[in-house]
Amino acid sequence: MTDRTPEQFGKWFRALRLQSGLTMVELAAALDVSFTTVYRWQTGKHIVRSLHDLRAINRLASRLGMDPWPETARIRSMNARKRNKKPEPLEPD
Repeated sequence: MTDRTPEQFGKWFRALRLQSGLTMVELAAALDVSFTTVYRWQTGKHIVRSLHDLRAINRLASRLGMDPWPETARIRSMNARKRNKKPEPLEPD
C-alpha cells in the first residue's frame, strides 16, 4: 500500500467531519484532542500517528458509514514494531 500524505489524510478527515455535522471544536471534544490537533489534521499539516486517536476517528467513520483511514493497518504495525510486539487488534477491549 502506498503511503498517504498528510494532505490526503486532511481531505479524508475534513469529509468525515463535514459528514458528521460537527464543528472542529465539537470534533476535538469528541475525540479528546485539542482544537489545534483537529485543525492540523484537517488542513494536512499533520497526519494522525497515534493508534488511540486513529481508533477513535475510525469508530466515528464507521458510525457515519464511511470507510476507515486506509493506512490504519500500516500505522498499527509501525506502532507495534516500536513497542517490539504483535499489533493490537483494532476493536476496543
